[in-house]
Amino acid sequence: MKTFKFKTSLNDDTAIDAIKPYFNYKTKIKHWEVDMENPEKVLTITTDFSEKEIVEMLKSLGFSAEKL
Repeated sequence: MKTFKFKTSLNDDTAIDAIKPYFNYKTKIKHWEVDMENPEKVLTITTDFSEKEIVEMLKSLGFSAEKL
């Protein structure tokens, strides 16, 4: 498993609630959290998914992500 950090467009609790069931359901995701205090809304995720797969997952949910 690898840990990635992404700058995201997750701007409020509603956005977090939108991805929560999707990310919690994935067995390849060990842990994830979003630092809402950071202006870049940094997603830290430990997973077996690739960087590209994470970006695509967020995109499919209506959010953007850029690897830091």
